[in-house]
Parts: sequence; C-alpha cells; structure tokens
Amino acid sequence: MTLSVRDERVLLGEIGAAQGLKGEVRIRSFTEDEAAIADYRPLEDEHGREVTIEALRVTPKALIARIKGVTTREGAEALVHTKLYIERARLPEREEDEWYHLDLIGLAAIGQDGIEIGTVVALHNFGAGDLIEVQPATGGATVRTNAVVNGSLLTWAVYREGPAATWLARDIDLALEPYRSPRR
Repeated sequence: MTLSVRDERVLLGEIGAAQGLKGEVRIRSFTEDEAAIADYRPLEDEHGREVTIEALRVTPKALIARIKGVTTREGAEALVHTKLYIERARLPEREEDEWYHLDLIGLAAIGQDGIEIGTVVALHNFGAGDLIEVQPATGGATVRTNAVVNGSLLTWAVYREGPAATWLARDIDLALEPYRSPRR
C-alpha cells in the first residue's frame, strides 16, 4: 500500500502569535519534549515550504522561536497558524511498547469482551493528559475518554485489520466516562 503525501508527513507543531517586535513567534509543540521540535529542522509548512527554527527558548508560558528569514513582527504575524511538519521517515524508531498517536488514528477500539466499541478518530492533550476520541460503532457523536497507560481501568485495544492484522495497543486503558470540561 502506498501512503499519500499527507500520510507521509507528521504534524509536530503550530506557530502561534508573534512575540515582540523582532520577528519571533510562539510555537505549540506536539513532541514529547516540547523543545525537541527544534531538533527536527528543517520543518515544512502545509505547502511543503521549508521552515527552519534558528533559535528556540523555553519560557514558563511558551516556546519562543526565531524563524529563519523572519526579522519583523509583520513577518511573524504572517506565519500565525502555520502548521509544522516533517516526513514520517525522520521520526525516531519507536520502542516495542510505544506508539505514535498517528498510528492509532483510524484503528478499531475493541473492549475486553471483544466487541468493537468504535474507531479512534483523534488524540488530544489540552494540558491535563491524553484524551482518545472514539467514533462509536453505533453512530452518533464522538466520545472523548481519558487515556491512562498501565492503569486499572477498562482495557481497550486498537486493532489493525487486513492481511497483516495485529494488536497495536493492548495496554492502553481508558476511563469509561466521556471527557467533560471543568465548569468555569
């Protein structure tokens, strides 16, 4: 099976607001160590154009980056919401019991009883831990559940179908309760 160009690229981060007057930007990083996004240079945007982080500093509120060729606030503002990608082949080899989020999307979520619960459609982290979003097999709205690795909650598994069917995530435990945002 040939992957599409979209499948061959991995989203590592997104440029946020301009920071200061000298062309720096805030970056939201999706890497395990948020500052590691700079180690993957050069990155590319949605259109395949190169984006190089020349310098990166970690502050208590954000990652602040200087992007090659951007020297003014106006230049930085032009990059707001730019998504930052790398080719999948550049990712480090994963350990046997680790999975990249993108490997789980599209797989079946199966309960301990062997019944398909739904399909994994997204993984999120809004700062309080990973959430797995599942489209129920019965239809209806998607459900976000708290993901707890090696916990004692109901174990779900995700399964890849096809000629090389394999269990990918035997030890991902999910809370049964859908995610609910705290009330403000």
